[in-house]
Amino acid sequence: MEPFTFSSVFGVSINWDFWTWIFQQPNADLIKYLFGVVGWIILALICVSIGSQ
Repeated sequence: MEPFTFSSVFGVSINWDFWTWIFQQPNADLIKYLFGVVGWIILALICVSIGSQ
């Protein structure tokens, strides 16, 4: 399996094993929710910065 990366989006590589470990934690649902919220905020900031140029 190829390592899962966000290099095209965030310019960083994150190994898939790290995400697997994160999502196996007892509070994985909370972590997924927080990552989702952060993802939408980043997306909104990118759209605003593009629109303001």
